[in-house]
Amino acid sequence: MADEKNSTEEELEIKPKSSKMGLIIVVNLILVGGVLAYIFVFSKSEPPPAAGGGGAKAEELAPAPTGEPGPLLKLNDFIVNLADREANRYLKLGLALEMADDDTLKKVTEREPIVRDSVIQLISSLTYKQVRTQQGKKELRKNLLDKLSDVLGRGLVKGVYFTEFVVQ
Repeated sequence: MADEKNSTEEELEIKPKSSKMGLIIVVNLILVGGVLAYIFVFSKSEPPPAAGGGGAKAEELAPAPTGEPGPLLKLNDFIVNLADREANRYLKLGLALEMADDDTLKKVTEREPIVRDSVIQLISSLTYKQVRTQQGKKELRKNLLDKLSDVLGRGLVKGVYFTEFVVQ
């Protein structure tokens, strides 16, 4: 009889421990599942950047060719703060400008400080959200072409090409 009491007491002690352990496991699984569901639902779906740091392929970013290519003017890289208020972000941008002809190339080379100032003013007013997507890069290219056409004259700059595009 005493042996029966001891074995019954042991079973009673084991059962609460195992049910507590099961409850702890279930609660942890629910918490982990909730965290994973939150991450899945609320995380920004952004593809990882490409190995070059640019995040996009050159042929996807290049404007459509228009006839015979003109001479190119490679500008020194631009490194600017983006206009994000919530975080300090930087954009490193390399540009090459396609000119209409050699005379235009010479004219723009002489006015390079004005060109650089215009580019800096434009890109430093942008936010990360505006430049991170493929569409944002296309819009930036169009805006740069429009800005340079305003500064230098219409038709002098035929194309804007990104040679480097890194956001940090």
